[in-house]
Amino acid sequence: MRKEIVSAFKNDDRFQILFSEKLFSVILREEILKKGDPQEIDALKTFEDFYGYFKGYHESRKNLYSEEDINTAIANRIVNENFPKFIDNLKKYQVVCRDYPEQIKSAESALAE
Repeated sequence: MRKEIVSAFKNDDRFQILFSEKLFSVILREEILKKGDPQEIDALKTFEDFYGYFKGYHESRKNLYSEEDINTAIANRIVNENFPKFIDNLKKYQVVCRDYPEQIKSAESALAE
């Protein structure tokens, strides 16, 4: 599953941009200009000229997209940490639905408001 998740990242055309100077000049520029916040636009202009400063940072960020069993990798956290918690919570929810349906209805009603 980690390999499939990493593959989904790597197959996105924008993936390589995350580790290049285009991170500022393309991706962040698009997002910041959409918002139109003058302070963010000024900050972007400042950082566009300092891409070299972030080269080491970008190299270490590549570990986030590793398919290996390392704690900092996104795919590892999804598969090895978050998914088991999700399954445990789903099982608990199913027990509550089966044994305490009135509590589920009460919670749904309270949340609807």
